[in-house]
Amino acid sequence: MKLEEDRRNAYLERQRLADERKKIRLEEEKKNFGQKKHKDVAKDEHRKIVRQQMVLREDERKQTVLGKIDEINTKVQMTQAKRHQERRRKCEQIALKREDREETVNRISRMNDYRKEKLMEKIELDNDRSAKINNEKAALIETRQMLRKKVERQKAKVMEVFEKMKKKGKIDVIYRIIN
Repeated sequence: MKLEEDRRNAYLERQRLADERKKIRLEEEKKNFGQKKHKDVAKDEHRKIVRQQMVLREDERKQTVLGKIDEINTKVQMTQAKRHQERRRKCEQIALKREDREETVNRISRMNDYRKEKLMEKIELDNDRSAKINNEKAALIETRQMLRKKVERQKAKVMEVFEKMKKKGKIDVIYRIIN
C-alpha cells in the first residue's frame, strides 16, 4: 500500500513538474511571438518610410527635370523673340543672316531634343527600377506571409497532436523519453 502511494505521489509530482515546464514554455512562446510581431511591425513601418522617401526623391527628380525643361523652353522663346525683333530692324541683313539664325535655332532645337530624350530615358529607367524594387518587395512580403501561415498551421497541427496524446494519457511516455 505504501509502495503504491509512493508511486502515485511520485507520478503526481512528475505530472506537476511537467505542467510547470509546459506553462513556462507556453509563456516563453507567447513572449517570443509578441517580440517577433513587434519586430515585424517595425520592419513594415521602416519599409513604408523607405518607400515614401523613394517616392519623394522620385517626385523631386521629376520636378527638377521639368523645371530644367521649362527653363530651356523659356530661353529658346526669348532667343527667338530677340531674333524676330532684330529681323524687323535690320531688313537689309535678313537675307544674309537668316540662314545662320535658322541653323542656330535648329542646332539648339536638336540639342534640346537630345537633352529631352536623355532626361526622359533617365526618368523611364528610374521608373522601371522603382517598379522592379516595388515588385520585389511585394513578392518578399507575400513569401513571408505564406511562410508565416505555414508555420502557424504546423504549430496548430503539433498542438492538436499534443492535445490528443495528452487526452489519451500518452504524454507521460513522451516526457519519460525526453527526460
